[in-house]
Amino acid sequence: LSRPHATAPYQPFGQFDQSAPYSALDLLRKIRTTIREVDALDLPWQAVIDQVRAQASAFWPKLPETERRKIVQHLRPYWDVHRFRIAPQVQRVIARRRSEGTFTSRAASVAAAEANADHILLQLRTRGKRALEEHRTDYVIVTTGPAHSRAVEVEPHLNSLASAGWIRADGLGLGIFCDRQGRAISREGQAVSSLLIAGPLARATFGELMGLPQVTSYAQEIANQVIQELDGMRIVGQPLPEQFAKAR
Repeated sequence: LSRPHATAPYQPFGQFDQSAPYSALDLLRKIRTTIREVDALDLPWQAVIDQVRAQASAFWPKLPETERRKIVQHLRPYWDVHRFRIAPQVQRVIARRRSEGTFTSRAASVAAAEANADHILLQLRTRGKRALEEHRTDYVIVTTGPAHSRAVEVEPHLNSLASAGWIRADGLGLGIFCDRQGRAISREGQAVSSLLIAGPLARATFGELMGLPQVTSYAQEIANQVIQELDGMRIVGQPLPEQFAKAR
């Protein structure tokens, strides 16, 4: 379950960009060690996670792809519940309902679902068990978010670009492959200067692009690159696209 926000203001704490981690295990150890440090200072663990978020763009590209893949495959669930938090008030409601026996949580995958006239029949495979369990429920709410790993496959406009060879999915299942300037990498491995990937679909390259501060700063970088590209066209005498000429 998602962890709660801190109940008092704090400043991000820790140093993850100067002495960059060299493996998934090294990163995990650094985070745990730093959390012990803030605990001794009577500071919340959220300060450490926020610092990792802020400095991820500095250390993430230095990690080998094999280590980045380990983080995505094995550590992402733990990162998500500490990164995407809930309000303390909601946390208190969950704790109260759990103590009253009106709320339970379990780690399981949905093997099958069948909608009947008055209920939904679910077959769940609980983590660590082979046998399926049947559950009858009134509602099923899917809150897994967008399927970034299949974005290129299922989004028609992205699929058409991939079919033409302009873009390709990244190797971590997070979105679209791009370089450090945000330029899409074509099927042949070339950077496409006129096709920029902005937002969370560039996470495989930059590490953290889900929070407003990171998305905003990255969008500014992309906008500056577009301006430089248009200025370059103006210098060499190329006509600007009509919509850009009006905007300038």
